[in-house]
This record gives sequence, C-alpha cells and structure tokens, in this order.
Amino acid sequence: MFSVLQKEQMNLHTIQKSKDIKSTLLSKFLFEEDSTCLQILLNLYNIEDSIENVLPSYISMKNLKADIIRYLSPNQGRDLVAQNVTNLIHGDITRLELCIYLEGYRMGYRSKNWANQLEILTFNHASIEDLYQVSYAYKYFEESNEIQQLQGNLNRVIEKDEKVKKFLFDLVKGYSKRVLKPKIFHINRYLDRQLMIDYDADGISFVEAHLPLRFSDVSRMYKQLLKFLIKDCMRVYQKAYWDGINNQVMNRYH
Repeated sequence: MFSVLQKEQMNLHTIQKSKDIKSTLLSKFLFEEDSTCLQILLNLYNIEDSIENVLPSYISMKNLKADIIRYLSPNQGRDLVAQNVTNLIHGDITRLELCIYLEGYRMGYRSKNWANQLEILTFNHASIEDLYQVSYAYKYFEESNEIQQLQGNLNRVIEKDEKVKKFLFDLVKGYSKRVLKPKIFHINRYLDRQLMIDYDADGISFVEAHLPLRFSDVSRMYKQLLKFLIKDCMRVYQKAYWDGINNQVMNRYH
C-alpha cells in the first residue's frame, strides 16, 4: 500500500508529465506545423477538461494590414507590401492564435468562481428550461447589461494578471523571433513587383510599385507587428477564457 505522501508525489509526477506532454505537442504544432500534434492535444483537453466546443477567434488581418501601411511611405507601394506581408505570415499567426485560444479556454473552463457568477446572473434572465434549449449563455442573453459588465470586469482582471501577461509576452516574443522575424527581415525576397501608372509632364509612364524596403523600414515594421500581436493575443485569450466560462455553465445543464 502507498502512503499518503507517496500518492501525492505520484500525483505531482503525473501532473508534471502531463504538462510536459502538452508543452511538447504545442511546440511541435507551433514551430513544425504538425497538425497531428494539435489533434492529440485537443483529445487530451477533451479527456481532462471536458472541452467539447472550441471556437477560435482569428486575427483581423485587415487591421494588421492597416498598421503596416501606416508605417510605410507611399512611394514604397505600401498597399502591395502590406498585402504580401499579411499573406506571408497569415498561417503562422493563425497557429499562434489557436494555441493561445486553447490555453485561455482551458483556464476559463476551470474557473469555478467566474462561472458561478455568470450562472447567478443568467438566472436573472432565464429559467433552467431556457438553459436546456441553448448552447451558449452569453449569446442568448447578450443584451443583459449585467452579463456585459461581468465580462468587462473579467477582461480587466485578465489584463492586470502578471502571469497571463508574461505568458503572452514570452510566447509572442519567442514565436516571433523564431518564425516571423526571418520572414519579415527577408521580405524583399517575397515582394511581388507590380507596375503602376505615373502621370508627369511628358505623358504617361510605367514604374515599379515599390522599391526594396530599407532595413530601418523592415525593423520598424517588425516592432509594430510585435506590439500588434501582443495586444491581439490578449484579446484572443480574453475571448477564449469567456467561452470556457460559458461552456462550463452550459455543461451543468446538458
């Protein structure tokens, strides 16, 4: 027979082993684009946390493109450059967002305190029978000021959480340095050359829509990308956390 201490040590070992497996799977999916690892990870979450409904909230590439355009000069064909950049890194950012979503969802699904608060507010607007007929509480009661205020309070708590901020910052910085930076700093290799019409005193002529980007332009664009990703990944994490809370409440009645 195992002693209480031995059982606790075994449980801690099992938990650490599980964390190591998840970390390895996430790393292989992020950096090696191994979709099989993602499927295994989803299965683990389903078994351990009863996560049955993953609703990723993908990045607004339109906003990213607008940010890039803002930091380039017009004579560089900035619309074309921005389009090429967003096309080049779209898949990479999608993988990053999905991993962040999974972590945020997992933490939200485990949060009993926030789920209990949402459940109490939900019953101010619905009966148990109503909950059996819907799959997502907030969508059903989205006009409730109380629920909107609860979500706002949650978002503010997450934004101030040092562990969450460090997790997102470290992940974005590490991933960007390893995956995005090499592409961004070699962007001139990927830029499509396109002709544009130039009207001058001598008539109409055709010129290239952009010149090769200078190192300073590329460096500034990369720094702006990091700022954008850190802010957007916080939004993804907050949305995922809220989804996790909602599904925890709904699963109590399904």
